[in-house]
This record gives sequence, C-alpha cells and structure tokens, in this order.
Amino acid sequence: MPLFNPPQQRRCCFECLIALVLVLFGSLVQASPSPAEASRLELLVRQLDTLSRIAAVGRDSPTEDNARFYFDYERLSADIAVIRQGIKAHQSPSRAQPRHPPELTGHYTRQREPNP
Repeated sequence: MPLFNPPQQRRCCFECLIALVLVLFGSLVQASPSPAEASRLELLVRQLDTLSRIAAVGRDSPTEDNARFYFDYERLSADIAVIRQGIKAHQSPSRAQPRHPPELTGHYTRQREPNP
C-alpha cells in the first residue's frame, strides 16, 4: 500500500519543493554558513533525498491510460537535482567563475499525447 495516494503525493512533493527553494535562496545571502546553517542545509539535503525517492516511486508507478493529464515526475526530479546542486555549491563555493544556475520549471502537469 503506498504511503500517499497520487494527489497527496503531488501536493506533498510540490509543497516541499517550494519550501526548500525558499529556504535555499534565503540562506544564500550569508557568505559562509554558520554551524546552525550547515546543519539546516544537511537537513535540506536529506529531505531532498526523500523527495527524490518519492518522485522515483511516482515515476515508476503505472499511470491511468485514459487520463488526459499526468504529473511530470521526471521534471520534478530534475528540479530537485538543481536545488541539490545549489546547496552543494553553497557549502563548498568555487572561487573560479560565477555560475548562473538554471531556473526551476515549477510546472509539473503534462498533457498525454493522443493515441492514434
């Protein structure tokens, strides 16, 4: 029996992703992380790992064939990876060149292709 039903899973993933993005960008203001911030960032990474596992389960679950729209777990996984990279870059910044991180999509509903 799944932990969440699909609508709850989608909402949970989306809400956690938004919260993580807000916390991530709020913490980027400081130059070097304090011990408390480092602890929060590690917690965020663990939560991202949990979200990744939930997204993988959703991606591998069968979808309804007659559904017109479905949740795009692959795009969610890609956004989670971008957030994870941002946290890791903040934890060990590179002195070489400024980076321009890709934007998060935030749009996870896709339309099913019509069957011929």
